[in-house]
Amino acid sequence: MSFTIFYTTHADEDSAKTICNQLLKEKLIACSNVFPMKSDFSWQGEIQHENEMVAIMKTSNKLRKKVEKRIAELHSYEVPAILHWRVKANKSYEKWIKEVTK
Repeated sequence: MSFTIFYTTHADEDSAKTICNQLLKEKLIACSNVFPMKSDFSWQGEIQHENEMVAIMKTSNKLRKKVEKRIAELHSYEVPAILHWRVKANKSYEKWIKEVTK
């Protein structure tokens, strides 16, 4: 068994938590982690240096497409980073994720 982890960046903690909490309410994710980071990137021909927040969200593999769509709908960025990959963990953790997501 495996599950899917999403990694997204956000302008601030409020926007990251708003998306995470909405996905939790909709039972699309089992949990999330939000933490600060410093980002350097090219945007519209300029190098940007920003403080951002990262959200890591865990969900069942069957909900991957729904979660990706919902993040895109809720996200404030014009081009949000919505990365995801399948991972494995201990069986009890994987079972919990499957049980709490719809």
